[in-house]
Amino acid sequence: MIMRFALMMLCLLTMLPSAFAEETAKTFAVAPFAIHGPKDYQYLQKGIPAMLQTRLTWTDHFTPVSKDIVEQHAADPIADTTAAQKALTGIASDYLVYGSVTIMGQECSLDVQLMDKAGKVSPFASQTTLDQLIPSLETTAKQING
Repeated sequence: MIMRFALMMLCLLTMLPSAFAEETAKTFAVAPFAIHGPKDYQYLQKGIPAMLQTRLTWTDHFTPVSKDIVEQHAADPIADTTAAQKALTGIASDYLVYGSVTIMGQECSLDVQLMDKAGKVSPFASQTTLDQLIPSLETTAKQING
């Protein structure tokens, strides 16, 4: 009886790690952002995705897709959900991040969309100043990771 109990406990203990094993990390891609404003800020079209990618990357939880794959399927800013779904299907990631920044003087509007494989879109928007754009991106990344 004691041997049977000990054997059963040993079996349970060997299965325990697999019960608590982490699920595989989700993948994401960040498309170029549409920049509405002076031509001086067009560099943000590629700069914002790079900033978001580093801030969204969460080891063993949320990992980026190769930049080369993203460029094959989303080389230009994404204009609507149909284009986003097409890009997401081609990239074959769990999520696609895309959006736009509208700049007027020193004020800007950051509009970020997060689309999942099922086509559900979660919007993240904020109003900020140009000098607070990076902190706004950090806040948005934290909201997405949450």
